[in-house]
Amino acid sequence: SYRHEIKFETDSHKAEIIRHKVEAIMAADSFSDSYGCYRVNSIYFETPYNQDYILKELGAKERQKLRLRNYTGSDVFKLEIKSKIGEVATKYVTTLTRDEAMDVFEGEYGVLLDKNTADSVYTYYQLKSCVYRPLINVSYDRHAYFFGDEGFRITFDSDIRVGAANEEFFGEKIPPFPVTDKTIIEVKYDSFVPHWITKLMSDMGINAGSFSKYTEGYNTLFGL
Repeated sequence: SYRHEIKFETDSHKAEIIRHKVEAIMAADSFSDSYGCYRVNSIYFETPYNQDYILKELGAKERQKLRLRNYTGSDVFKLEIKSKIGEVATKYVTTLTRDEAMDVFEGEYGVLLDKNTADSVYTYYQLKSCVYRPLINVSYDRHAYFFGDEGFRITFDSDIRVGAANEEFFGEKIPPFPVTDKTIIEVKYDSFVPHWITKLMSDMGINAGSFSKYTEGYNTLFGL
């Protein structure tokens, strides 16, 4: 399936105003705790020549990211390839247990062939043919909301931090280096954005941008 994404970067005060308006209309994500929040932890994989980073920095229309994702407190891991053409995105997702995720992290990809799904086999050949390896760990707090069955979702990501990709990811240790003090708002939709959300952003003086947690995390970690 293909989804559209619009990103906004704003300060925490404006983000909280918007979030409180949104939560009055939309339902919170099932992963949320009693405060409506959860921690997202992602290991980003990269090729020997940093292909994915370079294509994003060059503004290439077609690009992708490969990551291993987990939510704090969960033993379910998702190995994802997020492929984008412009602002339209699609995902190839393979669900893994903790042990399977550790195997993939260590370069043992056979479990993907064992699962024998279209997404897992495709991901296996991407990992092998492009020689992907774990590079950085990006972690952030997320408030997420969805609207019925219409494919509309909005997320608020804050306290974005980065560190080297290592086994501490599996211990859910928060990476050491802050990436930004801004909140990143992502609007995701299948076919349309409700008028009230675009009006809300306009009224708050917030314009769409192109913030990438991966590339900004990369730049922070490697001092670029």
